[in-house]
Amino acid sequence: MNFIIGGLMFLLCAFIGFKIANNYKRKLQFITDFKTLLDYLETNILYLQDTLEKLIRDKMESFHSDFKNFLENYLQNLQNSTEFLEKWLKEQNLIDTETAEIIKKFMLELGRQDSTAQLQSIIQTNEILAKHTERAQGEQKKGYMSARLGIMGGLALFIIII
Repeated sequence: MNFIIGGLMFLLCAFIGFKIANNYKRKLQFITDFKTLLDYLETNILYLQDTLEKLIRDKMESFHSDFKNFLENYLQNLQNSTEFLEKWLKEQNLIDTETAEIIKKFMLELGRQDSTAQLQSIIQTNEILAKHTERAQGEQKKGYMSARLGIMGGLALFIIII
């Protein structure tokens, strides 16, 4: 009986550790995908005459699910993007508020300027997000530590219970 309880405690601790690590990983992926979109737009905005919606849709399949869902919802709510982004900012729990504000601000300006001003906005947003990416990478290292601590804590509980 103690063996089963110890095993369940180990699994629970390991699951919690991996869940925390996965959240940090998803956060980094979201920010990295956004920066990839910025780089893609920066490269193509002056040279292609396609609409921003088409540019985004062409690149969308290369993103991870969280960012892909964000873009799909953004494109579906393009007519009332201000309301959508306000709602997204309040409801999202993946990235920190400061980073979410930067993304919201950029997405609100997307397509509302001429190509030169849009390009400048992309460059500025990319520069600002550089430190947020570094912070998310540091947090992902903490996530790896959470996974290890979950396993170690689970093993410790398993040994104590047995």
